[in-house]
Formats: sequence, C-alpha cells, structure tokens
Amino acid sequence: MNNIKHRKALFIVIAVIAALLVFQAGVFVGYHKALFSYRGDERYFGMIEKPAPGMAIDDFSPSHGAVGKVVSVTLPSFVVESPDNREETVIVDNGTSVRMFRGNASTTDIKPDEFVVVLGEPDQAGDIEARFVRVMPAPGGATTTLWLSTSTSTQ
Repeated sequence: MNNIKHRKALFIVIAVIAALLVFQAGVFVGYHKALFSYRGDERYFGMIEKPAPGMAIDDFSPSHGAVGKVVSVTLPSFVVESPDNREETVIVDNGTSVRMFRGNASTTDIKPDEFVVVLGEPDQAGDIEARFVRVMPAPGGATTTLWLSTSTSTQ
C-alpha cells in the first residue's frame, strides 16, 4: 500500500515538472518574438520624431517575413513597405532563393517599386534575413494584366 502511494506521488511530481518545462518553453519563445518586434520598432521610431498617423508604437510586426512594395535597394539589403505603411529591412545573401513570377532570378533583379513576398528569419537587429523572395505583380496593378497575358501566351 505504501508502494502505491509513493508511485502516485512520483507520477504527480513528474507531471508537474513536465508542465513547468512546457510553460517555460512557451515563455522563452514569446520573449524572443517580443524582443525582435521591440528592437525593430525601437530602431524605426528612433529615426523619426513621432509615428505616422494610425501607427501605434506597441504594434507588433510580423517576425518571419514581409509583403509589400520595394522602397529602396542597397544590396545586400532592401526595404519593403507593407500595405499598412510599415517598413521592414530585408537582408539577402547567396543562399537566398529569388523567384520572379514563375522563373528563377537573382538578388540583383530586385528593383524599387516592385511587389515582393519575403520569407526568412529575424536577426538580432530586427531585420529579416531572407531565405526566399518572390517578385510578384502588384495587387490590382497594370503589371498583373501584363503578367497574365504573357503567362497564357507561353502555354
């Protein structure tokens, strides 16, 4: 009887320790995501006197990519302006896969005023280290019509 009580107590202790470890892992991941977003906002808002209308300093930015129009290109980085007027700095290197519409491209093919979708990982400075960049037609723009007519004529 005493042996059964010891087993139950040991099981409860192990379950509590496992629950605490899972909780601590969640805290760790959340802390690093918040730290990335804070550093990006701190650097962005440090360059301007006050935030743009409609932007709150405590808004969290997406940490693993960017979507929007290329504002400037100074390789190995470029700046993307998202539809909500947030600017993200994207860093590219030789390991970055770049696709333009349906074909392959290189980082030198990224030009200002193009619409891009970027997937990557955040770095300590709050920039996005791109692993994949796709240059796409702007939503609802004239480029969309040109791209559709080109892609259907080649099939």
